[in-house]
Amino acid sequence: MRERTERELGAALDEASLVQFVERLERLGLMEGEKSGKTAPAPRRRIRGSLLYLRLGAFDPNRLFDRIIPKLGFFFTPQFLVLSALVIAAAAAITYSDWPQILHAYSSLFHFRSLVFAYFTLFVIIAAHEFAHGLTCKHFGGEVHEIGFLLIYFEPAFYCNVSDAWLFPEKSRRLWVTFAGGYFEFFLWGLATLAWRLTEPGTAVNSLSLMVMLTSGFKILFNVNPLIKLDGYYLLSDFLEVPNLRKRSFAYLKNCLQRLIPGSHVEAMGASPRERRIFLAYGLLAGTYSYWLLSMVALWFGQFLVARYHGFGFLIFITTLGVLMRDSLKRLFKKPAAVIGPIFHLGSGPGRRWRAVGWLSAVAALSILLPLPLKVGGEFKILPDWNADVCAEVDGVMKEVYVEEGQKVHRGQPLAEISDRDYRSELEKVQSDIAEKQAKLAELERGPTAQEVAVAERDIETAQAREIYASAGYREAEQIRAASLERASTAMAEAQDRLNYALRDLSRYEQLFKDGLVSAKRLDDAREEVEVDKKQLAEKRSELEMLTSDRLAKAQGDVALSEKEQAEARARLGKLLAGTRPEVIAQAQAALEGFYAQEQLLEDHIRHCTLSSPTEGVIATHRPREMVGHYVKKGDLIVKVDELAQVQAEITVPESEVADVHVGEPLVLKARAFPGQDFSGKVTAIAPVASADPALPGKQFLVTTTLDNPGLLLKSDMSGNAKIYCGRRSLVGLIGRKLSKTFRVEFWSWW
Repeated sequence: MRERTERELGAALDEASLVQFVERLERLGLMEGEKSGKTAPAPRRRIRGSLLYLRLGAFDPNRLFDRIIPKLGFFFTPQFLVLSALVIAAAAAITYSDWPQILHAYSSLFHFRSLVFAYFTLFVIIAAHEFAHGLTCKHFGGEVHEIGFLLIYFEPAFYCNVSDAWLFPEKSRRLWVTFAGGYFEFFLWGLATLAWRLTEPGTAVNSLSLMVMLTSGFKILFNVNPLIKLDGYYLLSDFLEVPNLRKRSFAYLKNCLQRLIPGSHVEAMGASPRERRIFLAYGLLAGTYSYWLLSMVALWFGQFLVARYHGFGFLIFITTLGVLMRDSLKRLFKKPAAVIGPIFHLGSGPGRRWRAVGWLSAVAALSILLPLPLKVGGEFKILPDWNADVCAEVDGVMKEVYVEEGQKVHRGQPLAEISDRDYRSELEKVQSDIAEKQAKLAELERGPTAQEVAVAERDIETAQAREIYASAGYREAEQIRAASLERASTAMAEAQDRLNYALRDLSRYEQLFKDGLVSAKRLDDAREEVEVDKKQLAEKRSELEMLTSDRLAKAQGDVALSEKEQAEARARLGKLLAGTRPEVIAQAQAALEGFYAQEQLLEDHIRHCTLSSPTEGVIATHRPREMVGHYVKKGDLIVKVDELAQVQAEITVPESEVADVHVGEPLVLKARAFPGQDFSGKVTAIAPVASADPALPGKQFLVTTTLDNPGLLLKSDMSGNAKIYCGRRSLVGLIGRKLSKTFRVEFWSWW
């Protein structure tokens, strides 16, 4: 067998590898012979693997695939490959262009009914995925005798055993068998994306398509990962033509670590240079990823149990870890030398024990005596050492902004200007009022002039002359009134006499008419004469009453007015001769001071319309020129000036680490914007109160440092990571520090 293998493969086959291969064939029941006939192959178990990689066989699908494979010939043609590629490309374009809309639509799926529906959809998609593997294997002539469920890193999945694909001589067929499941699922995702885009939101088809997009999208990302044993891993293994890639890579790394120990006699693992490069790269990546994934799962699971059940949760967590690692623990406690020996392979002979003691003593001494730096890390954020908010001090329309974002400014440099037109017009009015009040005050303080006294005396003389004229008019009016009253009385007496005479005539004519001595017309004329005399008597009486009631009001008013004017003129003259009272001057001065205050206020408003920088720094406001033309109110922020010549960094330190941090200890900052540059400083302050950051677990303390920033490289709100050097500790002290805090605080509180 060895000679035939060497002849066909053109490579040497050592005897140890041949023996190992033959023994494996015997264990699988694939060897014929006397020895194999004595040992029957062990029956295949339905449940295999560990909790991290658990396989549950369901049924043999070979006969089912034989019946349906003739009906699916189109899926194995170049036409389907082109069609599916176009569908996937169109779906990718739709996803890129409508990504915000897709994210918004996904938010509507997070409720219980959608989660149940998503689980059922995922079941159907995974079944189609595994059927694609098996049908492709059948298409190329292979046999598929197992399909079932898989639990990998606690993630439920399906599997389809297509081991017959390794018997295909063509590498391309083996790759297609591995690639078929993921590609067909990718095709289903493309169809779902097109259906989602073409249907109305809210319909059943649209919701189903969105669900398939969500479940298939996440599953494809998980499935193509080559660092776990899913399609991505088997595709990479087939492509590299390295079977058992993961197991052999880890074995190669273990062999390399053993050979690094001084004094070890471990031989190098047999592999070609190409295989060694593959094993090294894949082993490091897969090991790191597996360690990270298992650590995250274990950490989350442990924190969940401890937070909910405290000490009992911790016991459950330890028990679960023990169950998961039972095989390794069995080997360790059953044969510790077999487990530790390959790692510390110190040779053989009488000096082996002393060499082991020497190595352990050296390690212990280094752990206790070798000082190592104690570093406390945390996220930091840059803050300006001093920042100034330049706000509007008056209301108005923004006229001009003279600076841009990021521009360096100096103290007193104009930054912006608010229109002062209204303030200037109001100032001109106030200044005019001030001039008027000043003239009035000066007049009051100067006192009366001779001309003003002469004018006042002439006013008195005028008033006296008007009074004399009014008095003469009054006397003349009285005389006229007396004469008029006499004439009116005489006229009324005459009218009364005529009326009495007419009444006597009427009485005589009425008697004569009765006696028939006069005509009716004559009686009527007599009556008419009586009526006429009555009217004339009434008119004369009215005239007399009017003259009687007229008390010479106009003449009396003229006399009173003239007397008042004379009194006012005399009072003005007396005031002028007495001079201005002090309280009048004080009142005028107070009014003038009020106008002065208004003038000062308006001048301050005009001065405050120009906004200047209070310090030297950098403009930190985004697009400040966009405020031009906008109405701003007093107190509105116009620009922000950050003084960045010296900046502060606030470092978030966990509550459990802050006890080791002290003021004055050195630290180093590494900003994300400048990964190749270190910024050094010292702790200047430690916050006395803890704060809670939603993005970080537990309480945090802010540790502050001040840094010189001559090149202005560090900008406000920049972030990165910081290391605070809190002295030196031994390795034992560093490890014991964590354990001490855990057991003295956390573990103590669980019970």
